[in-house]
Amino acid sequence: MKTNAWTLFAIVALTFSMAHAKSIWHTYEKTALFEAKKQERILMIYFCGSDWEPYTQTLDKQVLDTDTFTNFAKENIVCLKVDFGSPKMKQSSLTKKRNNELKDKYNVTLFPTFVFVDHTGRVLSRAFYDDAKLREKEKKGSPMAWMSYIDKVGDMKPEGTQLKLLNGLPEGRKAALRHELPLLMVVSDPRSPSQKERTDRFLNDPGVIRFVNSTMKVTHIVPTDRSDRSIEGRSFRAFKVQHNLPNSSPQIVIYDVVKDKIVYRAGSFAGGRVKSVLMQIEKALPKIPYNGEWIEDYQKGKAIAAQTKRTIVLSFIGSDWDPYSQQLQREIYDVKEFQDYAKDNLVLVKFDYPKKKAQSEEIKQQNKQLADIYSIRGYPTVVILNAGGQLIAKAGYQKGGPKPFLAEVKAVRRKDLARHDHPSQW
Repeated sequence: MKTNAWTLFAIVALTFSMAHAKSIWHTYEKTALFEAKKQERILMIYFCGSDWEPYTQTLDKQVLDTDTFTNFAKENIVCLKVDFGSPKMKQSSLTKKRNNELKDKYNVTLFPTFVFVDHTGRVLSRAFYDDAKLREKEKKGSPMAWMSYIDKVGDMKPEGTQLKLLNGLPEGRKAALRHELPLLMVVSDPRSPSQKERTDRFLNDPGVIRFVNSTMKVTHIVPTDRSDRSIEGRSFRAFKVQHNLPNSSPQIVIYDVVKDKIVYRAGSFAGGRVKSVLMQIEKALPKIPYNGEWIEDYQKGKAIAAQTKRTIVLSFIGSDWDPYSQQLQREIYDVKEFQDYAKDNLVLVKFDYPKKKAQSEEIKQQNKQLADIYSIRGYPTVVILNAGGQLIAKAGYQKGGPKPFLAEVKAVRRKDLARHDHPSQW
């Protein structure tokens, strides 16, 4: 049988095109994590059933196999596909074993599911078909909403990888008081090479970053003499006198802004002592009182969860206009069975998007930002995080009262605790 040059060219071109389309996908976790670390990118893990599951097949065709997404992925993320094929698909027993281990590790219960992690394997976010699908108004082959979602996940990364330093004592005290959180003051003089080296090492320690971002506010203070008449300089000098703080540098101070007292101070905080200092700080931190009531402050909720190892329930609602939000409140949240469980196990944070009820600008801004981060497109939506702030489940309103809702919450909480995968456990 003869094959002309054009047929051969078409076969070669088709083979190259298929290889090009699949080139973004890793199939082995360790290799993908190594690549994510090398490129300093987030890793997107795609749990799917490519040859049998209809939603997977729709996503593959309309989103993930498009040239637009492929080019975006090559420039921005590392991709790992965990494919649970039908019995007809040829997969080695080792591949099947690895896939099931990853499914259990990341608590995946349906397909398709996307899990976004940093290069250490720490979960940043989780997404599903509705998050990734091509929108009705989007141009064919151009899944812009999904790529925008991934960009937002990337924006979440700095929260766990760098400290949010506030400018001086006045700003730090104001922010800590607003959220009822302790304030960490790192006092050091950057003009001293040794102090700068020790301070940089402390502030860039991954354990310090995760712990501080989850539990308190932080500011770096440069000690000055009386010639400095700035608000920051005068404020800290007055603070030292009021609290009998020594004129030493460097030092770290934990200040309970609610009770206006120092709860911890250390003059040595770098080198091999970082871990022991963190343990001492954790013991000294003032406990935030909480008994299962609904709060509106996201940062405070995360801090309570980190202290108590509770699971966080984020409830996105429209309280004065959406009937399903009202039913969720009446049929589940207001029921004693739910309240009893929440009192000992959950942190309840409510984000309301009312049409008539007044809200402060700060709450409006917080709620808008969180709706973007968690890709909220309808009310009510319930997002469940573990004590380290990692997304472990997402749900909406369901009938049946608190029993089925609590059953799901308990199941994901139990699985998450069993993995011992909490960034709050330093």
